[in-house]
Amino acid sequence: NEDVGAAFNTLEEGNYDDAIEQLDDFSDSDPDAAFGLGFAYYLDGQTDRAIEAFQQMAELDPENTDALYYLGLIYAEEGDYEKAEEKLLDLLTINPMDETAWYELGFLYLDAGYYEDAYECFDTVLLINPEDPDAPYEMARLHAISGNTEEALSALELAFANGFYDAEFVRMDPDLEEVRNTEAYEELMATYFPE
Repeated sequence: NEDVGAAFNTLEEGNYDDAIEQLDDFSDSDPDAAFGLGFAYYLDGQTDRAIEAFQQMAELDPENTDALYYLGLIYAEEGDYEKAEEKLLDLLTINPMDETAWYELGFLYLDAGYYEDAYECFDTVLLINPEDPDAPYEMARLHAISGNTEEALSALELAFANGFYDAEFVRMDPDLEEVRNTEAYEELMATYFPE
């Protein structure tokens, strides 16, 4: 649909009100329009309407995981972890190899204090992509939170070996405070981030 394509161009230009107006006419029957409408509402801060549009898209195209991802994201941002978990798990039922969904679910569990579940999510990311730098970093944080300094250092080393590059973040991360007090940490930092 050319009109929907034009509306996406309007959305890319940052003109949310016009994009919403253009997409609203087609969102009841066109899943792309429903997604665009949800995304426009989301970017415009109208989360209730974004939820409605993403739910409409999920009904129109049940195998498309984009709506489930954004529903999970919105519910997580609103603090409704139960609904966020439900949507992300629905997404992972359709596409169990979706790294981004595993990350979001891991962060959701981390925020809720379900550290073992969070660890499993980040571990799954590593199974999907063994060279991912962020998953082992999050695993290092989880080990540190649990008081497992040695495991935290091993995971941190893997994160660095995989290309985790934000040394300043590592130096400031409150979860790694105990880890930073070790000689092994100093050696790791000197190896991967020489001054």
